Amino acid sequence: PDHQHVVLDGTLALQSMALATLHEQGKTFPRGKDFLTGALPNYNLYRCRDGKYLAVGALEPKFFFAFLKQITPGWLWKKRKSSARTTRDTPAPNPSGNADLGPLAALSKNPAKARWLLMPVRWLIALILLTRTRDDWEKRLGGADACISASLTLEEALESPQAQARDLVEQRHGKPMIKSEWRSGQ
Repeated sequence: PDHQHVVLDGTLALQSMALATLHEQGKTFPRGKDFLTGALPNYNLYRCRDGKYLAVGALEPKFFFAFLKQITPGWLWKKRKSSARTTRDTPAPNPSGNADLGPLAALSKNPAKARWLLMPVRWLIALILLTRTRDDWEKRLGGADACISASLTLEEALESPQAQARDLVEQRHGKPMIKSEWRSGQ
């Protein structure tokens, strides 16, 4: 049927990053091991206190720094008096994200190494996000340019204000169905 072609076309169109990995590396990485499937702490799913999940999709450094600033204590981000030693030895994070990433840029070709080196950052974020519910984090981070979103269950997505406002759900025999163009002829 035609609707299967539409689903396949749309699904394959969303695979541009995996296809780029295939071209560059000659193979794709297993789920959870590539940059867009969990290798990086700034592009991952995190469990919150209520067992629900928050999606972090802060690929660009400026978004990741905005996220980190919102979830960590403010004193971490206050400017300190500079000295020759601290300026030289510990570069300050650049919230604008426009700076060269230095050694981190080399990790772009090695997701396994990036995952291993950045594991402490992921653990720290995971521990911090366990301190509040998903909805609390979404409220706290919603106004920040931090690229986060609640990861909804299907039931939550069907009942969401956006799905309701767009009239995407209909009831058939007491069960929710997603309205779509290819189903409209049935």
